[in-house]
Formats: sequence, C-alpha cells, structure tokens
Amino acid sequence: MLDIQVLNIGKNDVVTFYDGDDLTAKVLGQYGGSKARFKLYTSTADITIQFQSDPATNVYGYGNGFVVHFFEVPRNDTCPELPEISNGWKSTSHPELVQGTVVTYQCYPGYQVVGSELLMCQWDLTWSGDLPSCERVVSCPDPGPLENWQTGPVGSSFQRRFYRPVHLQQGLHAVWEQPANLLQPRSLGPPVEPEASQMPA
Repeated sequence: MLDIQVLNIGKNDVVTFYDGDDLTAKVLGQYGGSKARFKLYTSTADITIQFQSDPATNVYGYGNGFVVHFFEVPRNDTCPELPEISNGWKSTSHPELVQGTVVTYQCYPGYQVVGSELLMCQWDLTWSGDLPSCERVVSCPDPGPLENWQTGPVGSSFQRRFYRPVHLQQGLHAVWEQPANLLQPRSLGPPVEPEASQMPA
C-alpha cells in the first residue's frame, strides 16, 4: 500500500506511480499540483515512482514536494488459512485462497472424515463449513446381502469355495487364478473327466 501523505508540486510537474518494478507496468495514478492525503494499492511488493518537473517554470521549488510511505498490508481478497488436521491432509484447488477455491480434506488409512470433506471460499471470504476431523474407523459399514458370501465380526477369516459351471473348449482346463480368485481357462492339454469322488456335493 502507498500512503501519499503530502503531494504539493508545481502545476506543470507530474508524479506517476507504477504497479511494478519498471515504467512498463500498469499506471496506478498520475498527479500534479496539490492533493489531499490519499492511498493507492499495489498488486506486488514492487512500485516505481517517476517524477517529471518542468524546467521552464520560473517558480522556485522551495516548500514543494511529496512524501510517500510504502508498506505491506494484509490482502483482503482471500479466505483465512485453514489448518491441517490430525491423521489426515488437505489439498487446495488454487495456490491462493481466493474466492471459489476448494480445499479437500482426506484421512489416512484406518480413519474416516467426520464433517464436510470439501470447503469452498465463498464470495464473502468465509469458508462454506466447519473444519472436519479424522476419526478412527471402529467398524466397517454393512455391505448388505451378498450372494455366495459370509459375513462375521471384525478379524474373522473365511475360506471361499465357489463352484461355477464353465463351458470349456477342447484342449482347455479351468484353474483358479490367485489372488483374484478369477476362473480363467488355461491350455493344459486334453480335458480329463473328474472322478465321482472329486465332484462337489
């Protein structure tokens, strides 16, 4: 921010403020004569001030001049920074927390998000909801009825046995593929008739 405290120069003198580090930057303002105290805002930490005086004037410059203070002020176009959460992390859709930025919270394995996992920086520079948290998962949700499956308490283990009719072509034999348990044909020579004792009941 530029705080122009005193601006009292000749009518033919000009002071120009540029929003950047050279004369090709955007002009913030150009002033001559006398002006009451005012402020200008820059988009970066660099400012260029150009003063041009008319050498043909016959008025002495005593008592004329300008006083400018330049200092950093907090931005007023971003939402406040959101903290990290325990047992999780956050990612943002934009590097700056400007309006429309979405912050996504996710949890480490074994934890689940409680609250909204997506927060958006709104037009009034507030967040769309409260900060979520990550809580340890103590039970898995009920998957509902599953065909040819068993369910049990946490930590239970089961052996799976599936028998499914498969149409095999000459020269192919069906085997289980691990670990996906997909029944896939493989070429193992001519098919062999199973004995009656090997047939599933």
